[in-house]
Amino acid sequence: MWTSPQAQRQHASGFPPTGDTAALPDTSTFYTLFPSTLPHGPPPHSSSSFTIDLPALRREFLALQSRFHPDKYDASSATHRQALALSSLINNAYRTLVDPLLRAQYLLHLRYGIDVTSEDNSHFQIDQATLMEVMDAQEAIEEAQSSDEVLRLKEENKCRMDNAIQRIGQAFEHDDKEQATRECVSGVDFTNLVLSKPDGPKLTLYVRNPSRLPAAHRDADPTRVRVVKGELNDQAALEKAMTDESSPVETVVSFLGAYVSLQAFLLRTTTTPIADSFPTIFAAMKKSGVKRILALSTPAWLSEADPEALSWYWWFVSKFPEFFIPQGNKEMYEIARRVTEEGESGGWGLQWTVFRVPHLSAGTGDERVSAGFFGHGFVGTAHLSRKSLVRWVLNEIEVGEWINKTPMLGNY
Repeated sequence: MWTSPQAQRQHASGFPPTGDTAALPDTSTFYTLFPSTLPHGPPPHSSSSFTIDLPALRREFLALQSRFHPDKYDASSATHRQALALSSLINNAYRTLVDPLLRAQYLLHLRYGIDVTSEDNSHFQIDQATLMEVMDAQEAIEEAQSSDEVLRLKEENKCRMDNAIQRIGQAFEHDDKEQATRECVSGVDFTNLVLSKPDGPKLTLYVRNPSRLPAAHRDADPTRVRVVKGELNDQAALEKAMTDESSPVETVVSFLGAYVSLQAFLLRTTTTPIADSFPTIFAAMKKSGVKRILALSTPAWLSEADPEALSWYWWFVSKFPEFFIPQGNKEMYEIARRVTEEGESGGWGLQWTVFRVPHLSAGTGDERVSAGFFGHGFVGTAHLSRKSLVRWVLNEIEVGEWINKTPMLGNY
């Protein structure tokens, strides 16, 4: 399994013993270890590619291993220990670069500081459509009746893998972080929509790492966009974000959503660190005089306006995340619970809207959005494009049609 480059990089100073430091490989990155095969370094350099000449990489790897093999040095010497460290680094680099998935994970960490293997990872999302495709493929393999059928399914899955690798490569080569990480980009789309309107509201973006924002948002006109760095449990930073003398903050919009962790799936973990931070958010809102919040949640959160018995279709849609994304589903459920309870019993006049969303997908933004309750005028499907979602949210901020309500959203 790939681990972060900081944990992998080893110290090799003073090695080899001849003192010829020019003979040492450049250990700056896994790519610089193999200058003959990868002379241009990692993408998105204009001359580099995500695709690697694997036979050439193996030849260079074997030459390096032969050149710096620990057995060439006295086992009791410091040089032997340094050789062990360098040999381990070369092995790790080769195993990482030869595997497209590990290579992609390494590049995400190297270029963007994103570790998609982290057990608490809010950067990476697997949507319901992807999970359904995985389930269908696995079920097809289990139900295969002949070796020919298994071979056909194997070829289909190979095509899926080849297409996925091609898309990953294009993402890195075009420096497309969002595609490379498959992030949920609703917050980005919302900011883009607001900035596209000359008379749109001023935005304060509250983020953990401003460097991960698109350059167009970081460098936007400060009269339109203000960026504040902070954690969700940092009340002082939240208050700073909600206090703007030039343009008072009136509404908080949360696009915080479900995330996927393999460990959480296997262990059925249901901790809710994001939802647990909402009392701090409410405290900051009260102190700053901000009384309006819109928060994203799940179809599994049922409103009193919804019927007691859902159709089988929506029952399945609402139960699907509970099994496959236990932690993310619980997180979004608890966000809805905390927001509605604070609004109904907090006693300080909070005006809230919890908008429940199905599978979020790409789209033009021109798709129609149905908002309502199950069995009471809601005609949407289990799909919602992110661009149409943010258009609906911006309109709701301006119109306030769903204050103190929990509408279900869907395209139709």
